[in-house]
Amino acid sequence: MTERQLLSWIRIHSLSKFNSFLMRNNSGTLPNPTTGTPIRFGLGNDSHQINTVFKSSDLIGITPIKCPCGHTYGVFTALEIKNPDWKFDFKNKNDQAQQNFINIVKQNSGIGSFVKNQEEFHNVYRK
Repeated sequence: MTERQLLSWIRIHSLSKFNSFLMRNNSGTLPNPTTGTPIRFGLGNDSHQINTVFKSSDLIGITPIKCPCGHTYGVFTALEIKNPDWKFDFKNKNDQAQQNFINIVKQNSGIGSFVKNQEEFHNVYRK
């Protein structure tokens, strides 16, 4: 399954299996067609300086988690989708920036992970 196919599969299965609503978070910079001024888009993509150390994930959303007291809470969820043969590269600035975002999510009790296949996706929700 390609990265694009996996991303689509996860969006369907996260909602149907875990009631987790995930939205595509495209991120980047394009020139304004009239002025040529760069327009940044995507969660947290406020500046080039920030984006080099902190990149938000491909899928962003909310996962309902029922706690032992009976209440259900919405938990921030961020999944970075990768090709099946992807391996984290400590020298790759994008990998590091994406890991930084996932770390912040997890440090604040959210769900965050790199996902490169269906098994890894299911493991995210087993934790």
